[in-house]
Amino acid sequence: MLANVVLHRLDRAWQERYRRLGTLVRYADDLCVLCPTRQRAEAALAALTEILAGLGLALAPAKTCIVGVAGGTDGYDFLGCASRDWRLIV
Repeated sequence: MLANVVLHRLDRAWQERYRRLGTLVRYADDLCVLCPTRQRAEAALAALTEILAGLGLALAPAKTCIVGVAGGTDGYDFLGCASRDWRLIV
């Protein structure tokens, strides 16, 4: 529950300033951003880094990556669901 309290500020900042980059999906302290292009995914990564730094937090490098799954050869699981678009996984 504490993660939701702290990261509510992330949710608000994303909706107010960065939603044009992609759709933020968050469950507690896990999140992904669904982006239509790699360029927007890279911009989303920079935005998340900035927002979290303002909260005194940082992304986990071992868990953070940009996955291009539009070709159907790459993929990822987020909360038990597999998907096929450009995504930033955190």
